[in-house]
Formats: sequence, structure tokens, C-alpha cells
Amino acid sequence: ARLIEQSLVAHPLGVGRHQYAERRRLALSYVLAPTAREFWDRAELGPAFVAARDLAAAVVALREGGRQAGVDLDSSHWRVAPGVLPIRWHLELALSARSAGSPDASDDVSRLAPLHAGVLAEIATGGRAPSARAAKDVLARLPAAPDQVLHITALGPLGLRRGDVDVESADWRRERVRLLLALLVVRRRISRDEAAVLLWPDLDTEAASRNLRVTLSYLQNVLEPDRRRESPSYFLHTDVGQLVLADVDMLDLDVDRFDRAVEAARSARRSGSPERELQASIEVAAVYGGELLAGLRADDWLLDERERHRRRFVEVAVRGGELALAAGDAARAVELAERAIEAETWSEAARRLLAAALVEQHDRAGARRALVACAAMLDELGVEPDDETVMLGRRIGGLEWS
Repeated sequence: ARLIEQSLVAHPLGVGRHQYAERRRLALSYVLAPTAREFWDRAELGPAFVAARDLAAAVVALREGGRQAGVDLDSSHWRVAPGVLPIRWHLELALSARSAGSPDASDDVSRLAPLHAGVLAEIATGGRAPSARAAKDVLARLPAAPDQVLHITALGPLGLRRGDVDVESADWRRERVRLLLALLVVRRRISRDEAAVLLWPDLDTEAASRNLRVTLSYLQNVLEPDRRRESPSYFLHTDVGQLVLADVDMLDLDVDRFDRAVEAARSARRSGSPERELQASIEVAAVYGGELLAGLRADDWLLDERERHRRRFVEVAVRGGELALAAGDAARAVELAERAIEAETWSEAARRLLAAALVEQHDRAGARRALVACAAMLDELGVEPDDETVMLGRRIGGLEWS
């Protein structure tokens, strides 16, 4: 607080070229430097910074003894909170709002609690009421972390492994149990009512809800077979009518690793780093085990997600193959092209990459076959080839498009 006050004297708010940096520190200066509050209350701000100001004002209200502090904040505020508030302030405020009946704050506490049990313990013993009481309540119901990581494989057939051992219980073989987990992997958070409708569309509301309760019990037994019935689930949260697949350290999902690798490849491309982009592309191919949740029935909630993952994989694999080819690694380019074609048979770019890579391997016959197959595919679709495909056909020889 002293350092911030000194900084405000040396660099008054709204003066000079440091306004973005000031806004990044908005919540800290608002809470710790009372002289800054009038400025921020009058300032015209964008949505994210308005949310930061609302959060900071709620922290001040909590520190001043407000019993309803944070109750008016909504989910958009809690999404911003990790970027602008220290975790202690964030949790204290969310706990206070939870005590006052905010469902959004309750969801936020449920997400944070398993990750920050130590901070919860500090608030429980030295925090302000009602946050301290709420922290004690949450700690009492906080599930113990399992001693082995649970691995969920969703790219390809749905698989479940505890540590190094595949889960093969009788409950896991139930189709609706697997569908419920698949739904949670795709959505991460879904209302009980919506889950029941999606999994039992032909049943009335009461029957579908009853089936969901039973299936959820089976799934919890599969995920945590040693959990006592009265204890909360570590992996599945069921607050305020929601089913939530928890974001916790002991849960590993291949779709999350895939998403991180795709973003790493795109980030490397934006920053102009082909070496890093190629390595990230190779990681994407290593993680992508096939069609999302292959073998499960293709309901509407799954079809769009399957296509999204397939499209992102093909995009990164083709780009990675082009980089490998440019770097002189034709074998890697062939591998990535074949993986892309396997995922999306209608990809002209992938088929062209395969032909170009085979040319570099001095396999003109194979390259010609690849382009002939490409031409047949385009003819079936009724579309003209790209200019790059036509030029490659001329380079190989014996292939001309009208």
C-alpha cells in the first residue's frame, strides 16, 4: 500500500503515457490506496476494467465489514477475478458472496477450492467473517485428492486409466455412464436438466432425471471407487443444479493437451518461429489419437465438437508438414500428410502436401498416384483444384487439369 501511494504521488493517475499499466493495476490501487478510488469511480473504462473496478469495490466493502459484499457480482466478474485480484482477496470475496446466496460465487469457490486448500485454511483461521465461516464449511466438505492421476482419453475411443492401469469395472461398461462422462468432457459444465434431456431425449422429465441420478452415481463409483458415499467427489462437482468436471491437477485429459499444443503452434506462427511451430505441430499429431470420442453415438452435442477438433488437427498437421518439408524432413512431411488425410479425406491441402513430400523422396510414381487420388476426390466434390495443386501436377508431369 505504501509503495502504491508513493507511486501515485510520483505518477498521478490519468497523466502521461502509462494509462494501460495503471488499468492493469486498477484493483490493487483501488483497494490499497483510498486516494485512487474517486479517480477510478469517474473513469470511463472498457468492460474488463469495469469488472475489475466492481471487484475492487466489493473487496473494499468486505474489508469495511459489509455482510453482502460481492453478492451482486456475476459470472463475468468471477472470470476476470484471477487476472486482477490476489488469490487471497479473490477467495475471501467469493466466500462472502457465496454466504450471501450468490450461485455464481458458489461455482467460483467450487472451482478454486481444490486448487487452493492452503489459502482456504488461512482464511478459515484468520479471515474476516463471514468469509472465515464459509471457508471452514468448504474445507470440511473438500474432497481428498486421490493418490493416482486419472487419465481420460477422448481423442479416439473413450478410455479411462488410473495411474498406469486401465479402468475395466462393470459400471464403466455401461453405455450411459460412458456417454455421461463424454458429455462432461465436451461441455465441462452442464445443468442436470440439460444433461438428462440430452442423454434420455425420449423420456419425460421425471424419468430422465431419475436415470441421470442413477447414472451419475455409477460414474462417481467408476472415477473414485474408494470414495465414501457421504464424501464429496474430487472429480465431479454437483453444486446448484450443475454437473462440473473439475479442473484439478490429478485429472489429465488428452483434449486439454491437444488444445494447448494447437495454441502453441498458432502462437509460434504468429511470432514467426517456424522451429517452435513445427515442434508444437508434432506434439499435436502425437496427442491426436483419432476422431473425438470415436465409437460413441453421434448425437448433435458431439458432432460439432468432432468437426472442430478434426478441422484444427488437419490445419496444424498440414502446416507442420509444410514446415517439415521446407526444413528438408520429407519423411516427417509424409507422416503428417497421411495423418491429415486419415482424419479428413477431402483435404486437398493434405493430399497436395503428400505428393510434394513424395517428390522430395524421389518417389515420382507415388506422388503421381497421390495427385491422381486428389483429382478423383475433387471431381467427386465437383470443385476445381487450387492453383498450387495444378502447378504441382505440371511439375510432376503427366497431370493436367482442364
